[in-house]
Amino acid sequence: MLSDRTIRSRTINTASKWLLWILIKLVLGLILFATVSSAESKNDTLETGDPVALEPVVVTATRTPQRLKDTPVITNLITRAEIEATGAENIGEVLEHTAGIIIHRDGHGDGVQLQGLDSEYVLILVDGEPQVGRIAGKLDMARLAVENVERIEIVKGATASLFGNAALGGVINVITRKATTPFSVQELTLGGEVILENLQSERITGGERGLFTNSLFAQNVFRPISALALVIGGRLDNHSEFGVHLSPKLSAMYRVTDNLRARASYGQGFRAPDFKNLYLDFTNVTSGYQVLGNPSLQPESSHNYNLGLEYQVFNGLLTRIHMYRNDLQNLIEAERIGKSAAGGSKFEYQNISRAYTEGVDVETVIGSIGGFTSAIGYAYLRGADKETGLPLLNRSTHSGTLKLAYLHSNSGVQVDLRGRYASQWGFFDDGDKVLEPEELAPSYWVWNLRASKTLFKIFKASIGCNNIFDFKMPTFYTFTGRSFYGGLSLTY
Repeated sequence: MLSDRTIRSRTINTASKWLLWILIKLVLGLILFATVSSAESKNDTLETGDPVALEPVVVTATRTPQRLKDTPVITNLITRAEIEATGAENIGEVLEHTAGIIIHRDGHGDGVQLQGLDSEYVLILVDGEPQVGRIAGKLDMARLAVENVERIEIVKGATASLFGNAALGGVINVITRKATTPFSVQELTLGGEVILENLQSERITGGERGLFTNSLFAQNVFRPISALALVIGGRLDNHSEFGVHLSPKLSAMYRVTDNLRARASYGQGFRAPDFKNLYLDFTNVTSGYQVLGNPSLQPESSHNYNLGLEYQVFNGLLTRIHMYRNDLQNLIEAERIGKSAAGGSKFEYQNISRAYTEGVDVETVIGSIGGFTSAIGYAYLRGADKETGLPLLNRSTHSGTLKLAYLHSNSGVQVDLRGRYASQWGFFDDGDKVLEPEELAPSYWVWNLRASKTLFKIFKASIGCNNIFDFKMPTFYTFTGRSFYGGLSLTY
């Protein structure tokens, strides 16, 4: 005899399948409607000529306006149209569809991983201003909504020479609509900043601590010949606990042909331990684990190398290849040092003598062919402690993204299918410096489907299904299972 729980479970699964089937039929119906309406709309369309496409301009990498294709620093751009096509509600959901970026979700929120470096090494800006409110080193990307976002600029690799010690892994700049960006329009950039930090908490040793940093930075962008752009810069940080550190940066872009561009960069980074790393004393009574700070920690430092190629094979086919290497000294990680008084594991922040991350990001974008566009992204990453050989945790060796979209411009119908993949990764280590199978989180594929239609030129109706195949594994992931949504928005 079936239990009430079994009956309810089967009823829920049946309802989900029916909703998914209805969604698929609606999507197919919209495509059919767009095809049928094509002939009718052609008779009513005036010949106005092809619109002139403006070349995108970015500002984050050098703090100066540069055409995306000419910027000397490797930069990814996510446009407003691409943001809308994802159906995402927040920035974290947008970024996870970008090759080489992994979003880790836990009780502290949605944290971004870039070049194999965790959230505390990635600077998050909104209209050029650093965002505050990190918890356990993580700035929750889910709290940044997308409604007013015009574009997102992603700079991969160390940019500490301009933005300070929070940018060892890169910078993500969320630019809102009608924003007045505070970046300089001069090729020569000079600046300085003073940071005063004070924390009062029962979770830190002594109950109250303070830190002070003052910095100077300079950068020059110049072009000795028309095909070559160079960036030379540096930053000098004076930290109240760790003294003076210099972070230089050199970037170059060479236009080999009109369709082929090569970029390379080298940068050094410096990151001082924060309050959590130095002074934390926290015990989770429920789980029994304890995390301790370590006042003996040394600052982290890095050497970052990047090489990128961008090739416009022909109009409508673009390929990017980005290779990188980060050599890290005194990398700070929470290491298991025994058992806590509450019976769980006891962790302490420690400096790993030497570590590295390295990888390759590959992306191919196929432009509109009969209304269809697609993009394929693949990222290879490996990272390890150079002393023990233990792979760095929470990092998938292989990850990828896939997008297939259809847009019928006359009717305003758009359909997007997106998938993302991550291979297995180290979930924890029991202290023996070897990852056994039971210490690995499994790989996954997650697929999303969305359809939208423009109505009366000012509204956009949309329906969609996230996590189509209902992937759930609570032990390792926070995916909530299959979900459906619909909405009507005002376009402007």
